[in-house]
Parts: sequence; structure tokens; C-alpha cells
Amino acid sequence: MRHHPLAMLALASSLTLSGCITSYSGFDASRLAQAPSPARQAGELRYSIYGGGLLNGQIAVREVFDHEAPFTRIEQITTPMQADGYAAPAPVPASGLYVKTTVENLPPSIPAGLAAYVSYSTLFLLPFWSTEDGSRLLFDIYRDGRHQKRYEYALHRSTYGWAPLLLLIWVNALNPSEQDAFRASTRQFLSDAAPLLTP
Repeated sequence: MRHHPLAMLALASSLTLSGCITSYSGFDASRLAQAPSPARQAGELRYSIYGGGLLNGQIAVREVFDHEAPFTRIEQITTPMQADGYAAPAPVPASGLYVKTTVENLPPSIPAGLAAYVSYSTLFLLPFWSTEDGSRLLFDIYRDGRHQKRYEYALHRSTYGWAPLLLLIWVNALNPSEQDAFRASTRQFLSDAAPLLTP
């Protein structure tokens, strides 16, 4: 799917200002209350994260891997940033277990992006909404350099912007956030992929 820079910029700008209500769906909310498993198996897991959400959801992915993945040794593989601001892809390790995580942002529709831009330009005197954007998390498992399987989780974001909604901005504290969605989906991945992650 082609990304529309103007639409993404307008929506990202609107999310940082008041008068916007956002909520995420497409994940198992019960995973948010899930207690980390204390059992850790011998072995090492290496992982990487490429891309990021609009509101730093990738931080939640890293936290789940670092503190909840059932391995005695966990290492994040990082690479230098390129001129375009993105990390260069790391080569897949030739040995051991490796999970490559990719965050893909799903852009809003062109009409929703333009409406967000117009609303932002009028300081939210005109309303806008978007229900088609969000993120896709891709987890690719490699063992000894060979690709095993990809797990994919689509997360949908609903955004409503309008100046009068400033009175209801507190609702955002009750709605699932991007970090909630990313955290729950990473926990779901560790559960779904458990047979492949076992030595």
C-alpha cells in the first residue's frame, strides 16, 4: 500500500495537539493484564526492530522482548541510522534464534488525510475522523540463518479531531493506546510462536 506523506503528516500533527480522541483495536485486550511468565529456558534470543509507530509503540515491543521473552539471554541487534533517518537492515545471524520485527504504518485514506490537514489548518474548528489507518507488526523468525515463519498483526486506529472534543480529551486515558496495542500484539506473538521459539 502506498503511503501518502501529506495525509500521514496531517494526521501525525493532529495527534500531538488537543481536541483529538484516538483508540486502537485489532488486538486481544486481555493480553494487557497478562503477567510475564517467570519461567525462562536456556538459550539466547536475538531480535531487531525496524520502523516505528506514530507514538513510539516500538518501545513497548522492545520492553516485552527484553523483560518477557522466555530466554536466559536476550539481545537487541541495532544498526546505525541512515541518511533517511531509518536504521539500516542488519544481516540475519548465521546461527541461533533471531526475530526480525518490522513496524509498517498504515496511512489514512486520502480523504481522511486531507480532512485532517484542513481541520489542523483551522485549529480544529472543522472536524475530521479517520478509521482506516494504524500499524502492521511483522515478526519474522529465523533459526540458523533460515527463515521459519512470519507472524502478522494488523492494528487499527480510530481518530476523531474537533475543537469541542477538548472537553473529552480525558477519554484518551481510557482508550487503548498505540503502546497498549503493540505490547499486547508482541505478547500474542510470543504465545503464538512458542513452538518455533522452543530450542
